[in-house]
Amino acid sequence: MGKKLTKVKNQIKEDLPKTRKGKIIGITLGVVTPIVLGIVGGIVYAKFFVAKTVDYSDVDANSLYINMDNVLAKYQNVKANNTPIEEGLTSYEIVNLAYYNYSNYENSRSFTIGSATATIVDQSIRGCSIREGNRYFEESLSKSNLVGVAARMYQKEDGSVDLHRGEVVDATTAKWGNEHYEYTNEEFINDFGKTPSTALIYIVSKKTVLKDTDKVEKNDDGYTISMSLNPKKSVINYVKQMKSISNLYDYPAFSEVNITFHINNDLIIKQMDVKESYYALKEANLGADTSANVSVYYEVNGGFKIPDLNTPLEYPSKEDK
Repeated sequence: MGKKLTKVKNQIKEDLPKTRKGKIIGITLGVVTPIVLGIVGGIVYAKFFVAKTVDYSDVDANSLYINMDNVLAKYQNVKANNTPIEEGLTSYEIVNLAYYNYSNYENSRSFTIGSATATIVDQSIRGCSIREGNRYFEESLSKSNLVGVAARMYQKEDGSVDLHRGEVVDATTAKWGNEHYEYTNEEFINDFGKTPSTALIYIVSKKTVLKDTDKVEKNDDGYTISMSLNPKKSVINYVKQMKSISNLYDYPAFSEVNITFHINNDLIIKQMDVKESYYALKEANLGADTSANVSVYYEVNGGFKIPDLNTPLEYPSKEDK
């Protein structure tokens, strides 16, 4: 775990790890961190039920990633032959290409808007991710009438990450105090599954898309791609983040992950809609079945600036998007 600091004294000089072949490295996600915060307000005694756990030790994330070099080469051949994208590429290849293209913009932002229900408690979810050059930012807020959780993450040019935990004021704002943790790049990945600079925490590939669940539709605005993902393999990085950000007793057990991606004609991700269900243990005998419905909206080249710690963000409503 990262070092808890009130004053940062140590300068981290560790370089970013080399990009693994086939793994997308780019702009931050902006969806999963807020989703995981939705579980803490609806916990119930697991001793009255059968606690659901999953052993993830047999899942190797590196064996599941798509090979982006192959996707890019295939895409060039599709363009050269004037083959329609939806005919020349698979659903998961188009999705990864859309996030790859989004990742190449040095200025981008995403907003996350949604809700989660844990047992009988509804919780609002808000999140924002910003890339400004070689620096990255992520905020996650979740609030119910019982509990609120807030986190801000700042990734610096050397890859190290500062995590700040705060006190939720309302659905879109928080107060930030002195609870501050500093991580090296490697430490943050080990604990949280991804850094703010990584595009997508779900693994979307041939090995994680459930058979006969994916559908690609071409429309005037681009492409709409829906799919269901393997609820164990696709979330191997996600569950690390969930356990760390919400201080869970164990890794969550997913039962379903359904995603719809909206991609424009330039093959850039514009929106992601997530519907998922999972069970999580907050303590040994406290657990909750949780369902989350969240949309993420992506923008590029808008002159977006990373805010200082105490500068609040202005969140749009879902209707505005």
